[in-house]
Amino acid sequence: MEGMQVRDGLTLYVVGAAHIDQAWREGAHKLSEATKRAQGEVTADQLKMQLARGELTLLCLRGDQPDSWYAVEFIQKPNMRVLFIHAMAASGATTNEAMQLIDDYARSGGASAIDCACYGAAARIFARFGFNEIYSIARKPLWLAAADQKT
Repeated sequence: MEGMQVRDGLTLYVVGAAHIDQAWREGAHKLSEATKRAQGEVTADQLKMQLARGELTLLCLRGDQPDSWYAVEFIQKPNMRVLFIHAMAASGATTNEAMQLIDDYARSGGASAIDCACYGAAARIFARFGFNEIYSIARKPLWLAAADQKT
């Protein structure tokens, strides 16, 4: 793991793409739970591949609590740079210290905001740390799965 930041007994590590297999065995596999709520956008195996290819970055937060894991990406939008949290498996992530480390990491990458894809209960938790719902995404599938088609 590389590029660590420390705050109040917590350490945030950036896991290099070459070390994803090792990190997966050490606990990053818990991100698989987040993919179950991804509405078919990504599977656990695909998320692991994106991390191993360096398309997404794996963060590990370590301290007194069990490790917390994040799959993130910096996205340059026309009017801002954001740190986008694609998936999170984090029992200790909802503390002020943990969120401050994520904020520090985002700032170090030039971000002016953090976006996070989350569902209702998680959105309410993130609201405690200054997150606001900015929009909802609605989806209309254009192709039906073979099992859904009537003959």
